[in-house]
Amino acid sequence: MQTRYLLSSWIAVALLACMPSFAQSLQPFTATENAVICKQSAAIPVALVPGQPASYKVSGELCATEDELRSETTVQLLIHGATYNRDYWDFGIVDRFKYSYAQSAARYGFPTFTLDEIGSGNSSHPASDQITVQAAAYVAHQLFRDCATVPSSASVLAR
Repeated sequence: MQTRYLLSSWIAVALLACMPSFAQSLQPFTATENAVICKQSAAIPVALVPGQPASYKVSGELCATEDELRSETTVQLLIHGATYNRDYWDFGIVDRFKYSYAQSAARYGFPTFTLDEIGSGNSSHPASDQITVQAAAYVAHQLFRDCATVPSSASVLAR
């Protein structure tokens, strides 16, 4: 029993000693190689229901590499949960390592658009009775329709 305890202790010490080199291997790109550009969008006009004028605005951020900005690359539309904003996709810094799903996905060839849904972050804040699941779905539909690929996303974001 004591041998098993000593062996597991040594394995734990060896793993802890290797963790700094493992963490460095998680960052395979240099700052200049596959650099991700993140650009906050101008306010994008949307309607909350079909047939209404686009009198509300949503905000978001497009993250992509230089090559992806020039090609017809599909964009992931990242939508946060009900009580969050687009920062949900940027987890912050832990042990000097920045965790960002949006930037990491873009670095690996999957551009992202993180969205502040209606009623959160930098997007419009209409009356609470207008913020419904149906309204959120319709807003996402409008963005999906207008931002399905990076070049069209860049033009939508330039508005």
